[in-house]
Amino acid sequence: MNAVNWRAEARRYAVPVLLLILVTVGALIVRGALDDPRPAARAKPAPTGPEKVRVKRAAVKFHLVESGDTLGGIAERYGTTVTRLQVLNPSVDAGALRVGQQIRLPAPTR
Repeated sequence: MNAVNWRAEARRYAVPVLLLILVTVGALIVRGALDDPRPAARAKPAPTGPEKVRVKRAAVKFHLVESGDTLGGIAERYGTTVTRLQVLNPSVDAGALRVGQQIRLPAPTR
């Protein structure tokens, strides 16, 4: 009777283990079918136009206008020209600078 009990116990535990293995394999097969096997499909599409190059911008420097400042004096102080300052600051009126106004300065040359 020991042999019969052993076989009954083996069947009792083997059936759930086999069922669990079958369900796991089935789930893996379904998961594999749902995933796109092509890694290129998940990647960003290749750009079609010319490649864009990122350029690191130089730190922007400003001069805070003080009483008595002129555009010519500011240009002389920073080694540039009035014309260059006017190009960098198109909204600034050279004849009417205000105290506290910010004047953009050209990037230093290296």
